[in-house]
Amino acid sequence: MNPLLFHVIDLLAKSAGIVLLAFATLNFWRSASAAQRGAVWLAAFLVLLLLPVTQLAQPLWSIALMEPAAQVPLPELITTVTQSTSDLIAATPQVEAEGWLPSWSAGQWCALVWLTGFIGLLAHRLIGCLQLRRLKSQTHPVKDERAIACMARVAADLGVGRGISLRVSSSVTVPLTWGFISPVLLLPAEALAWDEARLEDALRHEMGHIRHCDSLTRLITCFITAFYWPNVLVWLAAKAWRTAQEQAADDLVMSAGAVAENYALQLLDAARSVQAAGGLRAPVMAMAQPSTLETRLSAIMDDSRNRSSYSLRGALTGLASAFAVLALCATAQLRGADEKAAQPTAHGSKLRDKAREIILTKVKFSDATLLQAVEYLQAKSIEQDPEHKGLNLVIEKPDYEKGPRITLDLTNIPLAEALSYVASLSNRVVRYEAMATVIAPMPAQGEMVTRSYKLPAGAAAKVDNARKWLGGKGVVFEGAASAALVAEGTQLVVRNTQAQQRVVEDLVSTLVAGDAGGPSGAAVPAAPAAPKSPLIAKAESIVIPTVQFRSATLPEALEYLRAKAREFDPDKKGVSILIRAEHIPQNVNISLDLKTIPLTEALRYTAELAGLEVTAESYAFILKPKASK
Repeated sequence: MNPLLFHVIDLLAKSAGIVLLAFATLNFWRSASAAQRGAVWLAAFLVLLLLPVTQLAQPLWSIALMEPAAQVPLPELITTVTQSTSDLIAATPQVEAEGWLPSWSAGQWCALVWLTGFIGLLAHRLIGCLQLRRLKSQTHPVKDERAIACMARVAADLGVGRGISLRVSSSVTVPLTWGFISPVLLLPAEALAWDEARLEDALRHEMGHIRHCDSLTRLITCFITAFYWPNVLVWLAAKAWRTAQEQAADDLVMSAGAVAENYALQLLDAARSVQAAGGLRAPVMAMAQPSTLETRLSAIMDDSRNRSSYSLRGALTGLASAFAVLALCATAQLRGADEKAAQPTAHGSKLRDKAREIILTKVKFSDATLLQAVEYLQAKSIEQDPEHKGLNLVIEKPDYEKGPRITLDLTNIPLAEALSYVASLSNRVVRYEAMATVIAPMPAQGEMVTRSYKLPAGAAAKVDNARKWLGGKGVVFEGAASAALVAEGTQLVVRNTQAQQRVVEDLVSTLVAGDAGGPSGAAVPAAPAAPKSPLIAKAESIVIPTVQFRSATLPEALEYLRAKAREFDPDKKGVSILIRAEHIPQNVNISLDLKTIPLTEALRYTAELAGLEVTAESYAFILKPKASK
């Protein structure tokens, strides 16, 4: 499963747990006032707002979401491989025509659906804000001295010191308020004819929202519900918080001595007016809405109801509880069963693991050359890689026109398996190196190949005698097979058959991970790093984002690398790459497509494809024929 899906599931599960915890708290704290219930919901939504940040933290506990799937070996691929007898250039592989829907992974489709809902909900809120601006332009300031004096008295009583724009309009039927920085309190035109008690109750209710900053908190709630829109519990929590805000404003009215029956009838008339007008579409706080009326009327008529506001001590306690829950969410995360802690890997182990993680939804081509198949897989690896980087694929000793043609039709297959099938059908093997995956010719039965392996510091003290250590681990040495430590114990050079080289590669991976079973007890002293020439150090520091050429001659490829070296060298000088004219191979065409690769590796692959080797002199890299063994 895509690792991104585990983060999404983790967020949804934690958000549901936080909401359920808030509901449980309020169910236990039945005597809480509306203001205190609102404080609980404020703490819960604060945790929801900061919850995505916890995904950046390294968890102390990882909870496996599912058991690892059993490793079932793939059956032997049975297919017919036909040798091409045509002298014509091979045609482009026949890729199945794509439908009108893109071939995305499940994670990409889920991300698109979530983003569509998120943007749609925020756009709806934005449209509502534009409607408020238009509504305000249709109003005018209240000039009635009685209403102005009543508002000033209520504001002083509630401790609201911010400037409030008191306006009136004939287009609304109930008192409304909105805005945080410059709050607006809008009265219907008939409100100016209300008696003193009814006008004061309406103003006190709406100014209660202003005192509690409900406009700001509702804006934050809108963003959070849009972010967690697939979670129904978050929507229920938002509705519960809005109800608590309305009841907290009602409590301010009742605490000021309002008559419960009169205030309840006033809310009932306001709700009827809203319902008759077809509801409210703009994001405002109206004095009454039908959806919350029943709960509010029941609370107003209950004389035993707790109507106190929350204290500073209670607010600090709620804030501390919120951060405690947030810290708990950061320390535990859900993960896939196949996610492992990062550890050092030997040579191409990291690339092999990445090739196993990249799942290709569709692999289909017919009668393709090896080059076409590899280019196809490289493009698919970039497309399906969550990081959109893919793998660098290199064909060693290519024989484009004489090689067998390849036909494959696979679905939902790891890139590593697809590469294995392509290599098998072209009589080649896959070799994972430090910077690229190489499709190399299949060695003859018993043919010796030489490979070098980079070892961690201090490995020489564990390995001691390379051949003896490898032999004790099951590596068979026959005939001219050999093994030796070079470069002061930091490199292992092994000459053996391809089958035994695979055993060596696994052993080196284990050694790098720290499980080789060497001498225990005292710490192994680190071996001093071999000195590196300034030329090699500079070439390794030049990282080329893209190396891409096809069917190029060796001089063309080298000139390309010289230009790229100058372009990406911070000093803009590049390095010297030389070859004698008599050493330039004839009729050799080179194709490479590499991403984010050091110049040294690009140069090495170019030389390998030309059948040459690279040596570093004092001031230049020299390409020359390989020394005979």
